[in-house]
Amino acid sequence: MYQRQIVDEATRPYYSDSLPEDILLTDDVEDIWMRDFSTVHPEGFFQFRYEPNYWDDVQDAVYVQQQFTAFAQYYGLEFTSHDFVLDGGNIVDNGKNSLVTTTRFLDDNDLRYEVGKTILEEITEMPAIAILPPDDEVMGHSDGMVMWADENTLLVNQYDEPFRSEVLGELQTAFPEVQIIEVPNQVEESEWRSFNSACGVHVNSVVTYENIYMPTFGTPAADNAEREAIAYHTPKTVHHVSAACEGPIVGIARC
Repeated sequence: MYQRQIVDEATRPYYSDSLPEDILLTDDVEDIWMRDFSTVHPEGFFQFRYEPNYWDDVQDAVYVQQQFTAFAQYYGLEFTSHDFVLDGGNIVDNGKNSLVTTTRFLDDNDLRYEVGKTILEEITEMPAIAILPPDDEVMGHSDGMVMWADENTLLVNQYDEPFRSEVLGELQTAFPEVQIIEVPNQVEESEWRSFNSACGVHVNSVVTYENIYMPTFGTPAADNAEREAIAYHTPKTVHHVSAACEGPIVGIARC
Protein backbone atom coordinates (compact mmCIF):
# COMPACT_ATOMS: atom_id res chain seq x y z
CA MET A 1 0.00 0.00 0.00
CA TYR A 2 1.35 3.45 -0.95
CA GLN A 3 0.47 6.79 0.58
CA ARG A 4 0.86 10.07 -1.24
CA GLN A 5 4.38 11.49 -1.08
CA ILE A 6 5.20 15.19 -1.24
CA VAL A 7 8.43 16.08 -3.04
CA ASP A 8 9.94 19.17 -4.62
CA GLU A 9 11.47 19.34 -8.08
CA ALA A 10 14.97 18.63 -6.75
CA THR A 11 14.03 15.46 -4.84
CA ARG A 12 11.44 14.06 -7.24
CA PRO A 13 14.03 12.05 -9.29
CA TYR A 14 14.94 10.08 -6.15
CA TYR A 15 11.36 8.77 -5.91
CA SER A 16 10.08 8.62 -9.48
CA ASP A 17 11.68 5.25 -10.30
CA SER A 18 10.29 3.57 -7.19
CA LEU A 19 6.80 5.01 -6.72
CA PRO A 20 3.72 5.25 -8.96
CA GLU A 21 3.39 8.58 -10.73
CA ASP A 22 -0.09 9.28 -9.38
CA ILE A 23 0.96 9.40 -5.72
CA LEU A 24 3.86 11.87 -6.13
CA LEU A 25 2.75 15.42 -5.32
CA THR A 26 5.29 18.03 -6.41
CA ASP A 27 5.30 21.32 -4.54
CA ASP A 28 7.39 23.54 -2.27
CA VAL A 29 6.66 23.38 1.45
CA GLU A 30 7.12 26.53 3.50
CA ASP A 31 9.05 24.97 6.41
CA ILE A 32 11.39 21.97 6.82
CA TRP A 33 9.54 20.52 9.86
CA MET A 34 6.39 19.59 8.00
CA ARG A 35 5.37 17.03 10.61
CA ASP A 36 4.80 19.83 13.11
CA PHE A 37 2.17 21.85 11.24
CA SER A 38 0.53 19.30 8.93
CA THR A 39 -2.01 16.56 9.61
CA VAL A 40 -1.53 13.61 11.96
CA HIS A 41 -2.99 10.10 12.22
CA PRO A 42 -3.20 8.84 8.60
CA GLU A 43 -6.21 6.64 9.39
CA GLY A 44 -8.27 9.65 10.41
CA PHE A 45 -6.45 12.81 9.24
CA PHE A 46 -6.90 15.65 11.68
CA GLN A 47 -4.96 18.82 12.31
CA PHE A 48 -4.36 20.87 15.43
CA ARG A 49 -3.49 24.58 15.57
CA TYR A 50 0.22 25.22 15.05
CA GLU A 51 1.13 27.97 17.50
CA PRO A 52 4.36 26.88 19.24
CA ASN A 53 5.56 29.12 22.05
CA TYR A 54 9.15 28.90 20.79
CA TRP A 55 8.35 31.03 17.70
CA ASP A 56 9.26 34.69 18.19
CA ASP A 57 6.30 35.78 16.09
CA VAL A 58 3.29 33.49 16.27
CA GLN A 59 1.99 34.96 13.01
CA ASP A 60 4.89 33.27 11.24
CA ALA A 61 3.64 29.91 12.51
CA VAL A 62 0.08 30.76 11.46
CA TYR A 63 1.34 31.65 7.98
CA VAL A 64 3.25 28.37 7.66
CA GLN A 65 0.17 26.33 8.54
CA GLN A 66 -2.01 28.39 6.21
CA GLN A 67 0.35 27.59 3.35
CA PHE A 68 0.00 23.88 4.08
CA THR A 69 -3.79 24.22 4.22
CA ALA A 70 -3.78 25.93 0.82
CA PHE A 71 -1.60 23.14 -0.54
CA ALA A 72 -3.92 20.47 0.91
CA GLN A 73 -7.01 22.12 -0.51
CA TYR A 74 -5.41 22.37 -3.95
CA TYR A 75 -4.79 18.62 -3.98
CA GLY A 76 -8.18 17.76 -2.48
CA LEU A 77 -6.83 16.39 0.80
CA GLU A 78 -9.60 16.17 3.38
CA PHE A 79 -9.10 16.40 7.14
CA THR A 80 -10.71 17.71 10.30
CA SER A 81 -9.25 20.78 12.03
CA HIS A 82 -9.27 21.45 15.77
CA ASP A 83 -8.50 24.70 17.56
CA PHE A 84 -6.40 23.18 20.33
CA VAL A 85 -2.69 24.03 20.12
CA LEU A 86 -0.62 20.91 19.55
CA ASP A 87 2.41 20.52 17.29
CA GLY A 88 2.27 17.43 15.11
CA GLY A 89 5.73 16.47 16.37
CA ASN A 90 4.21 16.15 19.81
CA ILE A 91 1.94 13.30 18.78
CA VAL A 92 3.31 9.76 18.53
CA ASP A 93 0.57 7.19 17.95
CA ASN A 94 0.47 3.52 17.03
CA GLY A 95 -2.10 4.12 14.31
CA LYS A 96 -4.74 2.18 16.18
CA ASN A 97 -5.59 2.90 19.81
CA SER A 98 -2.67 4.49 21.68
CA LEU A 99 -1.13 7.95 21.64
CA VAL A 100 1.75 9.72 23.41
CA THR A 101 2.13 13.47 23.87
CA THR A 102 3.67 15.73 26.53
CA THR A 103 2.42 18.18 29.12
CA ARG A 104 3.19 20.95 26.62
CA PHE A 105 -0.29 20.24 25.25
CA LEU A 106 -1.77 20.92 28.69
CA ASP A 107 0.29 24.08 29.22
CA ASP A 108 -0.43 25.56 25.78
CA ASN A 109 -4.17 25.08 26.20
CA ASP A 110 -4.41 25.76 29.96
CA LEU A 111 -5.84 22.31 30.66
CA ARG A 112 -5.75 20.01 33.65
CA TYR A 113 -4.35 16.51 33.12
CA GLU A 114 -7.64 14.60 33.13
CA VAL A 115 -9.40 17.20 30.99
CA GLY A 116 -6.59 17.12 28.44
CA LYS A 117 -6.72 13.33 28.29
CA THR A 118 -10.46 13.35 27.72
CA ILE A 119 -10.14 15.91 24.92
CA LEU A 120 -7.50 13.85 23.14
CA GLU A 121 -9.53 10.66 23.53
CA GLU A 122 -12.58 12.33 21.98
CA ILE A 123 -10.67 13.93 19.08
CA THR A 124 -8.48 10.96 18.18
CA GLU A 125 -10.89 8.18 19.19
CA MET A 126 -7.92 6.49 20.86
CA PRO A 127 -8.70 5.16 24.36
CA ALA A 128 -5.11 4.97 25.63
CA ILE A 129 -3.33 8.31 26.11
CA ALA A 130 0.02 8.98 27.81
CA ILE A 131 1.00 12.56 28.67
CA LEU A 132 4.72 12.71 29.49
CA PRO A 133 6.85 15.38 31.08
CA PRO A 134 8.97 16.72 28.18
CA ASP A 135 12.72 16.09 28.07
CA ASP A 136 13.24 19.29 26.08
CA GLU A 137 11.97 22.54 27.56
CA VAL A 138 12.09 24.38 24.21
CA MET A 139 10.26 22.04 21.81
CA GLY A 140 8.54 19.79 24.34
CA HIS A 141 7.90 17.12 21.69
CA SER A 142 7.23 13.45 22.33
CA ASP A 143 8.64 12.38 18.94
CA GLY A 144 12.15 12.79 20.36
CA MET A 145 11.26 10.61 23.35
CA VAL A 146 9.34 7.57 22.10
CA MET A 147 8.63 5.58 18.93
CA TRP A 148 6.17 2.76 18.21
CA ALA A 149 8.12 -0.19 16.78
CA ASP A 150 4.74 -1.83 16.15
CA GLU A 151 1.29 -1.27 17.60
CA ASN A 152 2.13 -3.21 20.79
CA THR A 153 5.81 -2.26 21.25
CA LEU A 154 6.96 1.19 22.35
CA LEU A 155 10.61 2.25 22.34
CA VAL A 156 11.58 4.98 24.81
CA ASN A 157 14.84 6.78 25.47
CA GLN A 158 16.73 5.59 28.52
CA TYR A 159 16.78 8.50 30.96
CA ASP A 160 18.48 9.16 34.28
CA GLU A 161 16.52 9.07 37.51
CA PRO A 162 14.22 10.52 38.73
CA PHE A 163 13.00 11.56 35.27
CA ARG A 164 13.19 7.95 34.06
CA SER A 165 10.65 6.78 36.64
CA GLU A 166 8.27 9.62 35.79
CA VAL A 167 8.30 8.70 32.10
CA LEU A 168 8.06 4.93 32.59
CA GLY A 169 5.36 5.30 35.24
CA GLU A 170 3.11 7.31 32.92
CA LEU A 171 3.69 4.93 30.00
CA GLN A 172 3.07 1.78 32.02
CA THR A 173 -0.11 3.21 33.50
CA ALA A 174 -1.45 4.30 30.11
CA PHE A 175 -0.40 1.16 28.21
CA PRO A 176 -0.46 -1.83 30.60
CA GLU A 177 -0.53 -4.35 27.73
CA VAL A 178 2.24 -2.71 25.68
CA GLN A 179 5.85 -3.89 25.73
CA ILE A 180 7.97 -0.86 26.68
CA ILE A 181 11.63 -1.08 25.66
CA GLU A 182 14.31 1.39 26.76
CA VAL A 183 16.95 2.27 24.17
CA PRO A 184 20.19 4.27 24.60
CA ASN A 185 19.80 8.03 24.52
CA GLN A 186 23.06 9.72 23.55
CA VAL A 187 22.03 13.30 22.87
CA GLU A 188 24.74 15.71 21.84
CA GLU A 189 24.99 18.70 24.18
CA SER A 190 24.78 21.48 21.60
CA GLU A 191 22.34 23.85 19.94
CA TRP A 192 21.21 24.62 16.39
CA ARG A 193 19.46 27.94 15.78
CA SER A 194 18.67 28.14 19.52
CA PHE A 195 17.10 24.64 19.52
CA ASN A 196 18.57 21.82 21.57
CA SER A 197 20.37 19.31 19.38
CA ALA A 198 18.59 16.07 18.48
CA CYS A 199 21.80 14.43 17.33
CA GLY A 200 21.86 10.97 18.89
CA VAL A 201 18.07 10.67 19.23
CA HIS A 202 17.40 7.65 17.03
CA VAL A 203 13.75 7.26 18.06
CA ASN A 204 13.09 10.51 16.19
CA SER A 205 12.34 8.40 13.12
CA VAL A 206 9.79 8.37 10.34
CA VAL A 207 7.54 5.34 10.82
CA THR A 208 5.26 4.00 8.07
CA TYR A 209 3.16 0.85 7.80
CA GLU A 210 6.06 -1.33 6.68
CA ASN A 211 9.23 0.70 7.22
CA ILE A 212 11.13 2.78 9.76
CA TYR A 213 13.47 5.50 8.50
CA MET A 214 15.96 5.99 11.32
CA PRO A 215 18.31 9.00 11.40
CA THR A 216 22.04 8.36 11.66
CA PHE A 217 24.49 10.90 12.99
CA GLY A 218 27.91 10.00 11.59
CA THR A 219 28.69 7.74 14.55
CA PRO A 220 28.80 4.23 13.02
CA ALA A 221 29.07 2.26 16.26
CA ALA A 222 26.14 4.01 17.93
CA ASP A 223 24.10 4.18 14.71
CA ASN A 224 24.50 0.46 13.97
CA ALA A 225 23.84 -0.57 17.57
CA GLU A 226 20.64 1.47 17.61
CA ARG A 227 19.51 0.09 14.27
CA GLU A 228 20.02 -3.47 15.51
CA ALA A 229 18.10 -2.71 18.72
CA ILE A 230 15.18 -1.19 16.82
CA ALA A 231 15.16 -3.93 14.17
CA TYR A 232 15.08 -6.60 16.87
CA HIS A 233 11.82 -5.22 18.26
CA THR A 234 9.91 -4.57 15.03
CA PRO A 235 8.70 -6.57 12.03
CA LYS A 236 9.26 -3.48 9.87
CA THR A 237 12.33 -2.85 7.74
CA VAL A 238 14.68 -0.30 9.32
CA HIS A 239 16.48 2.06 6.93
CA HIS A 240 19.33 4.46 7.68
CA VAL A 241 18.81 8.12 6.72
CA SER A 242 21.86 10.34 7.14
CA ALA A 243 21.29 13.27 9.48
CA ALA A 244 24.97 13.71 10.32
CA CYS A 245 25.45 16.86 12.30
CA GLU A 246 28.15 18.14 9.99
CA GLY A 247 25.94 17.52 6.94
CA PRO A 248 22.61 18.79 5.62
CA ILE A 249 19.72 19.25 7.99
CA VAL A 250 16.80 16.92 7.33
CA GLY A 251 13.24 17.06 8.61
CA ILE A 252 13.44 14.12 10.99
CA ALA A 253 16.19 15.48 13.18
CA ARG A 254 17.38 18.78 14.58
CA CYS A 255 21.19 18.93 14.48
